[in-house]
Amino acid sequence: MKNIIFLLIIITITISACNTNHTQNNLTSRDSAIMNIQNLEHRLYGDSVQVIKRGVAMETIIAYAKFAHNFPEDSLSPEFLFKAAEIARALHNGKEAVLYYNMIYTDFPENEKAPTALFLEAFTYENILKDTAQARILYQNFIDKYPNNQFADDARYSLKYLGKSAEELIKIFENNDH
Repeated sequence: MKNIIFLLIIITITISACNTNHTQNNLTSRDSAIMNIQNLEHRLYGDSVQVIKRGVAMETIIAYAKFAHNFPEDSLSPEFLFKAAEIARALHNGKEAVLYYNMIYTDFPENEKAPTALFLEAFTYENILKDTAQARILYQNFIDKYPNNQFADDARYSLKYLGKSAEELIKIFENNDH
């Protein structure tokens, strides 16, 4: 009987230790991912010259995306996806930027960045990818979903002049001034 009790105590301690280690590994994994991201951000933004280091930028984007994938319930995930999209857009990598913007307002629709992500996805389609048809759809979707958002007037303006050449815009503005 003593052996059975002793065995049960050993099993209980072992299971408890495994669960504690698993939790600590998850916390360590999350903390390690955040420390890695902070290190990459320092390497990316720490230079006073403000020159984007493409390799570090790509590494940072990957770290942001990996964090969001590994910790989808974490409140930092939509923030990191937004940062990934912004860096991708700064690098003129429109396809990657729209992917991350879309993930924000699709996977985190209640997040405060969701409306901005939708607007910036439309903006990226218009200005980087030169896909005015998709930009039109997304601007209209933005206006329908967020008619009182701070970017709603910008979306309406963009829709009004979408697809116009620089020359056409100049003529329109000249005619409006007279």
